Amino acid sequence: SGPAPVGVHRVMPDGCLDILVDLTGGVDLHVVGAMRTAEVVPLSTRAAFVAVRFRPGGAQPFLRMPLLELTDAKVALGDLWPREAREWRERFAESRGTPARFALLEGLLLGRLPGEGDAGVRHAVDLILGARGQVPVRSLEGVM
Repeated sequence: SGPAPVGVHRVMPDGCLDILVDLTGGVDLHVVGAMRTAEVVPLSTRAAFVAVRFRPGGAQPFLRMPLLELTDAKVALGDLWPREAREWRERFAESRGTPARFALLEGLLLGRLPGEGDAGVRHAVDLILGARGQVPVRSLEGVM
């Protein structure tokens, strides 16, 4: 929120995938795959974005495609999800304010998730995240 920094934004490769909603001159929706090289992105004072950054592999349940296909790519969301992209574009055009836009993005993404999934896998993931990745694999054997 607030005015964007003028100049450039340096983006370092970190293995993450992003879904960007560019509200600068309308509503443009993009998926930016994991990058292998750094990039410099120019920003104007009018720049306005809402985005979600997925940890490595975290976008899989939402995108339901091999994430490797998106490495070093910037793809229009409409190329991946034509029907959803139209709906998202309309809903973001109607939304006002940063909190409402983040809530909308969260709701739209949650709506893409498949059913409940495996409780054991969810529990194991919660344990790993809670321990910040410092969990011996053997300790997860009985969980799943």
